Amino acid sequence: MVNLPNASTANTESTATNTADVAAAQSEFIAATTVLINQAISNGLFLVQPVLPPLVTSAYVKTYFTNLGYAVLFPIYPVYGYNPSFVPGFPEVLPPGYINPFFDHAYPGPPRIQISWTS
Repeated sequence: MVNLPNASTANTESTATNTADVAAAQSEFIAATTVLINQAISNGLFLVQPVLPPLVTSAYVKTYFTNLGYAVLFPIYPVYGYNPSFVPGFPEVLPPGYINPFFDHAYPGPPRIQISWTS
């Protein structure tokens, strides 16, 4: 026999699942980025550019690392072919959720985010 939960219970359980998934993704991103930062430091570099995974927002990353004293630039979309809105090789500083109206949205892959510290 299958028990169907009422809408309130379904909503509560779905929200809890989503919250747990986001927290796990954020923790994994922070752990992986910490490894990247430590490797960059040991190599004399002053920035890392990790890929921004699903469930981790640029706003979360900016808040987390800015509070630790890092500079955060986002998003850095992959440059494939002609893209007049962005200068290749330079990170773009855009508001969260910005979508270029002239961009065909066909870039392959997720955006990167740059986390840097001064020399």
